[in-house]
Amino acid sequence: FGMIVLLNTITAVCVGVEDDTRRQEEERGDPYALGRTARLEAHAQDRLEKVFDKFDMDGSGDIGIDEWLYHLDREDIVAEFAHLQIDISDPHGLFVLLDTR
Repeated sequence: FGMIVLLNTITAVCVGVEDDTRRQEEERGDPYALGRTARLEAHAQDRLEKVFDKFDMDGSGDIGIDEWLYHLDREDIVAEFAHLQIDISDPHGLFVLLDTR
């Protein structure tokens, strides 16, 4: 359950970024902004699910602080979060923010 809440929270962050982008595109008169945003949101969610599947090393369905910190030291994970425009400069703070327990 914790993994689902975590994914939903991060997806909401991505959606917020995409909403800002969509608004900017609409202000410029881009007629394809909504469709492109929906595709980007689905793509971001798929990527996040794959990332968080890697985080759950013990298969518990939850991500503990040790698993979280271990994976945030990996270059591929850092790059993935950067690509999704998620700031991980404070990994402990982000964990606390996303922790549902």
